Amino acid sequence: MSLRGTDEPDFMVTILTVFCKDTEERIKKIETQHMKPRLHIRTIAALIETIKGSSLSVGSEKVTQACNEFQKAKEQWKLAKCEKALLQLRCEFNHVKSVFVEIIKLERKIVFLTRPQLRDVTESTGSSSP
Repeated sequence: MSLRGTDEPDFMVTILTVFCKDTEERIKKIETQHMKPRLHIRTIAALIETIKGSSLSVGSEKVTQACNEFQKAKEQWKLAKCEKALLQLRCEFNHVKSVFVEIIKLERKIVFLTRPQLRDVTESTGSSSP
């Protein structure tokens, strides 16, 4: 099964872009909650659960694992382990995001090269690919 369809050639780019944008926003919310004097663990847990679901859908196993570690630590009421898991989540997400950015660039090139009408127009005007 392929994520790239002929009717929606930008599907993969859209999915990865939305994942990166939404996850970045959620992690920032977690970090904001984490800095408050009174930690709102339920709010953080809900954001973690959402990130976990999203990371599962794009195949980001290490982000999913960091979310699982947070959930385990939360269930055990181990704040230090929660903090470690949040740090791991940030690190894993940053790595995945950098990989996805490269995939997005490649996918855009593939889309460009597989659309002959765009390639023909660009070649006739002397412009380079995106």
